[in-house]
Amino acid sequence: MARGGIYKSEVVRARERLLAQGRHPSLDAIRIELGNTGSKSTIQKFLKEIEEEEGGKTGSKVAVSEAIQEMVL
Repeated sequence: MARGGIYKSEVVRARERLLAQGRHPSLDAIRIELGNTGSKSTIQKFLKEIEEEEGGKTGSKVAVSEAIQEMVL
């Protein structure tokens, strides 16, 4: 039996779990975290709302290994 839909709160929790694991909360990663449920358009809409509520954080920091940093220098 199909679900009735997903809620923004579910997307928020899935996103927070992914961030806590140090993983990028991509649309597909969130959908997998939700048990492969929810339409991509709905998840994307909720992600956009969440990012706007957080002040549209852009340019998030990404951990870079020391080996890569040495290659750049």
